[in-house]
Amino acid sequence: MVSINFHSRFRARRKCRHTDYRKDTMETLRRKMKLLMRRLKMLKRLLKKLCWNKKIDKHVYQDLLMKVKGNVYKTKSVLMESMHKSSRERKFARSEKRLTQVPEGEKAAPTPQQEE
Repeated sequence: MVSINFHSRFRARRKCRHTDYRKDTMETLRRKMKLLMRRLKMLKRLLKKLCWNKKIDKHVYQDLLMKVKGNVYKTKSVLMESMHKSSRERKFARSEKRLTQVPEGEKAAPTPQQEE
């Protein structure tokens, strides 16, 4: 007589014990999908509002929208944090670019020649 307590995982799996596999019913799948769609629509509405109010430009909007659709951002706070971070980086990059450019009327500063 075989005891109920299996010591071998292989024998347990062969007899379909401890597999913990359950198929979701259509009702639970529907609920999950509804929550997913609700969250997605809420985040898309927020992005549209921010773009409309000129808080973000269309390039940032498009990047964030693709990430929202790809399920990167799950909450509004995470999305807002990422949006602020990306806008800060873009402003910093623009200011760096502006500082490195030479005005049109002036020539570039000559580089010091090495003495021989």
